[in-house]
Amino acid sequence: MLAPTTEDRQAIGQALDSAEPGFGAADIQQALILARSLEGSSGAGRRSAPTRVYLFSDGAFGDLSGLDAEGLDVRFVSVGVGADNQGITALAARPDPSNARHFQLFARVRNYADSEARSTLSLQVDGNLTESRQVELAPGAAQEFVFSDLPLGAKAVEARLAGTDSFALDNAAYAVLDVRRPTEVLLVSQGNLFLEKVLGLLPNSEVFRIQPRRYFSIDPDRYDVVVFDAFLPEAMPRGSVLAINPPESSHFILEGELRRPRIRRWERDDPMLQFVDLRDVAVARAQRIVAPGWAKTLIEAEDGSPLLFAGENEGRRVAVLPFDIRQSNLPLAAAFPIFMANVMGYLEPGGQVALRDLRPGDALSVAPLPQAEEVVIRRPSGPSRTFRAEGRPISFDETREPGLYAVSQRAAGQTILEEPFAINASDEMESDIRPRAVSVGAGLAVQTGPAELVPVNREIWTWLVPAALALLLFEWFWFHRRS
Repeated sequence: MLAPTTEDRQAIGQALDSAEPGFGAADIQQALILARSLEGSSGAGRRSAPTRVYLFSDGAFGDLSGLDAEGLDVRFVSVGVGADNQGITALAARPDPSNARHFQLFARVRNYADSEARSTLSLQVDGNLTESRQVELAPGAAQEFVFSDLPLGAKAVEARLAGTDSFALDNAAYAVLDVRRPTEVLLVSQGNLFLEKVLGLLPNSEVFRIQPRRYFSIDPDRYDVVVFDAFLPEAMPRGSVLAINPPESSHFILEGELRRPRIRRWERDDPMLQFVDLRDVAVARAQRIVAPGWAKTLIEAEDGSPLLFAGENEGRRVAVLPFDIRQSNLPLAAAFPIFMANVMGYLEPGGQVALRDLRPGDALSVAPLPQAEEVVIRRPSGPSRTFRAEGRPISFDETREPGLYAVSQRAAGQTILEEPFAINASDEMESDIRPRAVSVGAGLAVQTGPAELVPVNREIWTWLVPAALALLLFEWFWFHRRS
């Protein structure tokens, strides 16, 4: 809505003057529903005729035959004069099945014109021209390309179609390769072979191990996940925490010890316990810990004591396993590597950008790293936006412009991580700019043709003001001349 319902022509004019075209697809259905809701808004019972709506469009929108158009008199005014357009209608990347470090890129180019088209499709990887292909398209035909020789470590790709046509917006498309940095895991333990082995098997992770006595001589905030084994400091790190067999501390209330606790139930539908069977798991001893209010109990003993609980506390994710895994047969069970992979998948950051390929106007969530102090989002053009990192996701919706954006996480004035994301405006339907007829409602034909003249009340006093001023000036001149 550019302006609320009003008869103030000046306010309406100012609203129209301030309107700017967007890059997203048009939602005609919502526009017609809005127009129908305005029926009779100028006064109850004053209008008995259907609300007349003028729809200026080339008809390139979805099927509206299911729309209830009762009470609307839709007058469709066709715009557009031709179909001279070629566009990139699809661009997607995936890892090479034979080598996950290499990526393949798929692109589709379609010719919507009524004549043959020739062009060049160029590929830029991280801002450098990498490859070009010749495009030859028959009328209405599409051509597909696969690029397999992308450079190692590439992050972002821009495909661009050379030439000029009637719709330049779909001559460029963008893709972001899902190349994530390894998750840095710190294991604080006197020595636990089971933990070291299973953490070392996790994909895309780097594991560092230190003794508890050396913990206070390092900076734990630089790690994404910290695993404490029979040790827990009073000051928790900024990253996610997995506490195994924690000692008494101010973080948790211990109420003694459990001897041979039997597992009564576990949350099978929770992602942390998905595909995990605990029926044969036996524990010799466990801490009787009261689960705090921010945590959810996922594994429960017969007396109701938690054997695993997790949740978010002060902006960090925390999972607690209140027993020594060496005092159980869990490391020998087939479920152990699956269980640890699920737990670490919950704790590790899933990438700072929740979505990487979006449409103009879409909102995205940015997850700051534990050690980040600020997050800077750089647009394709225009100023960047800086947000303070406060330990919770940052919402960003200033995505009107198609192109490649970059999210930088900074600490102490240095960039510690930079990842791109793409905003694409390419759409098969929007790229087809040929004018076409439309219908609205259950068989309701829309009147098509040029807009007829509509009688309106026009204010003419603004045109009379100069004449009145001229008459007053003449009278003043004539009076002074005679005197």
